Amino acid sequence: MAQSSVPELPQEDRMAQGDRDRARRRTVLGAVFGAALLAGLLPGLAVSGERGAPRALPAGSARVLLSAPQQAGYSAVGQVRTGPKARHCTATLIAPDLVLTAAHCVSNPGTGWVAQPYRTVFWPAYRKGGEAGAVAAAALAVAGRYLEGAALAEDLALLRLKAPVPAEVARPIPVAEAPLLRGHPLEVLSFGYDAPDALAREAPCEALAPLRGAMVTSCEAVGGMSGAPVIVEDAEGRLRVAAVVSSRLARAGGGAGPGGRAVVVPVGPEALARLAAGLAAPGAQAAPSGG
Repeated sequence: MAQSSVPELPQEDRMAQGDRDRARRRTVLGAVFGAALLAGLLPGLAVSGERGAPRALPAGSARVLLSAPQQAGYSAVGQVRTGPKARHCTATLIAPDLVLTAAHCVSNPGTGWVAQPYRTVFWPAYRKGGEAGAVAAAALAVAGRYLEGAALAEDLALLRLKAPVPAEVARPIPVAEAPLLRGHPLEVLSFGYDAPDALAREAPCEALAPLRGAMVTSCEAVGGMSGAPVIVEDAEGRLRVAAVVSSRLARAGGGAGPGGRAVVVPVGPEALARLAAGLAAPGAQAAPSGG
């Protein structure tokens, strides 16, 4: 995972890309998994029933693990995987059947690979030992020309689910209408690889400086946080998704705590409309009909 220091341009930390490539080679198991989802045999694939306390965050982390009652207030945030053995990214339910994450979680510009929707699943309100189930995707769209050159500002993807997530399972967090500006107070909700069993929250952190269409923040970023929602409050105090975690920069002098500074990709109504149009465009990645 390459990193660089501000103000140098970063080499984007594609936190989960190697896992996506390895997942493509697991053809036999993946085919069984995908066929089962497509046939509706796993409509509510259960989260691991293993009980016990979630793994603790490493010392010095700015994130805090939420208790189950606290996490219930952020039920829209979950995990997305592109196959049965693929490592997760973080993702957010922004409408009952729409999930926002990072483009590099579901595609690889270097190889041209794009995840098969019917093998891609979203776990809303994910928590170790919890009762929430996975929902398969019906279609996915990657922003603009991301596959042509992995542009940092295009690191966004949208999934349309095969079925809406019931409100009693997860309540969506819509996309913000106001632009993300420097100095804006933020909170980040995520499932890092270092503590993947429960939702972690960092607040407050802030937007520091624009970078190639993205925004450098003071927020912490580690593997597994790709696609994590960057949350702001609107004028009425309602939670909104203002950006998605894409990559990270090394902290000057090493800094304290794990990971680096999160580089986030702003998302607003226009970006969301372009992604939504991609879901319906000819040639868009879609699950085979009949499932």
